[in-house]
Amino acid sequence: MVAVTLLAVYPLSLLFPLVVVPALTYAFNPGLSRVMRRWLYPAQRTDRQDAAA
Repeated sequence: MVAVTLLAVYPLSLLFPLVVVPALTYAFNPGLSRVMRRWLYPAQRTDRQDAAA
């Protein structure tokens, strides 16, 4: 019974990093980068409408 459980779980544990790491890299990190960029470098307000008038 233990051998069957190990054979069922072990391939999933090998597959897990192969699926999770690219998913985090291509799906999660771009959004996190945008959020961090907005937080670290907030957009400065410009008075372009006042300058045009």
